[in-house]
Amino acid sequence: QIAQASELLKAFIAVNHIAEVDIEPEDEPILFSGGSNSILSKVESDHGVKANFRKGKNVVQVRGELEKINAATAEIERFLKGGDGMEVCKFNVPDGAIGSVIGKGGSNISKLEEDFEGVRVNVGRDSNVISIRGPEDLVKQCRSRLVITIATARVSDTIELTPTQKGNISSS
Repeated sequence: QIAQASELLKAFIAVNHIAEVDIEPEDEPILFSGGSNSILSKVESDHGVKANFRKGKNVVQVRGELEKINAATAEIERFLKGGDGMEVCKFNVPDGAIGSVIGKGGSNISKLEEDFEGVRVNVGRDSNVISIRGPEDLVKQCRSRLVITIATARVSDTIELTPTQKGNISSS
């Protein structure tokens, strides 16, 4: 019975290796973007592993056979950081232009992802950081379109003037 228990234990250990991939807090939402087409779902189905985000630790934990988790973690790293023909571009958008970038109900983001198939665009929840991920050439094209959108966005700001400042403007 000991030999049988030993074999069962070896079989369990063989399929339950664990690896972790560190995740930047602003990258968390992109892990789940796309629902069943998200990067985590894709990695699970492509590599036969289980991938779970551990919020308190900001890591993705991948569980499965060693070779499979190595391939899965490499794919997650490539998605998050680029490499092997994939690119990641992040930049800040001015407060006044963020609405033009996102569009009503996210329509501009959806249009970008439709026009540049294979590219994912994400706007940080608590920041104006935009990240673009995908094939290098498409990321560059998408970035160019976003830069044009930002440069041509109508930005207005109201400045309160004191009575003295108003008087100085009137007399000049």
